[in-house]
Amino acid sequence: RTKSNKQHVHLTNLSLESTGTYKCEVSAEAPNFRTKSAHQDMVVVVVPESAEIVGTRPMYFVGDTVNVTCYSYKSRPSASLSWRINGQEVTPEFEKLGDYLHYEKNVRNRDMILSGNPYYGSSENKNDKLATKLNAKLKEYRPKVEKNNLETSALGLTFKVGKQYLGIGLKLECTVAIGSVYWQSFNAEIPVELREQSSVSNSWWISSSGERPTILGASSYTFMNVLSITIGVVLSYYKSLS
Repeated sequence: RTKSNKQHVHLTNLSLESTGTYKCEVSAEAPNFRTKSAHQDMVVVVVPESAEIVGTRPMYFVGDTVNVTCYSYKSRPSASLSWRINGQEVTPEFEKLGDYLHYEKNVRNRDMILSGNPYYGSSENKNDKLATKLNAKLKEYRPKVEKNNLETSALGLTFKVGKQYLGIGLKLECTVAIGSVYWQSFNAEIPVELREQSSVSNSWWISSSGERPTILGASSYTFMNVLSITIGVVLSYYKSLS
């Protein structure tokens, strides 16, 4: 038995094809026959099958470069991804990688429908100074189309590990969202240490390539050899004086 009536429409077994504009119309009786209508857009989504952070190391040292990628697999429409480093959001100042551009007009329009809010690019982001502070770069790629027209999204993050992470480590957090319909956040926590270095007395002569000077052609000497050489030098000295 259907649950729909003159005032309500109950839809079941929704599919991606159910996405569209739904309209209702009200007509007055005679003699005016006035008509009013209203419409609303509806988007049906397929939530991501899974998501993960790829490329992390078990540990980082100060001065290392972090190069990781967040993946959201098989959703429709493609998920929007964002990064946080120790709770601080990395602003979307994307590195342009040829044709790999994600925020096309149709994607922006889709996000507006899902969230009910207009989309703002990096120029409108109030946290622009944060990207400079973190000195991080984002790499966002065009979604990969999978079977059944599902899409996999990827967002890369690259930055150099600074001394401010000593003791507290790194917490890399990726958030996967499809408008206001779906949201999930997951993270990776990684310790940071200071790389061990040689003492000043032992390292001043090490070249930038890590090579150390060597003495070639040296022979081994015994105590009697050294004593004989010393006596010979002393006798030669006295002979020169006489």
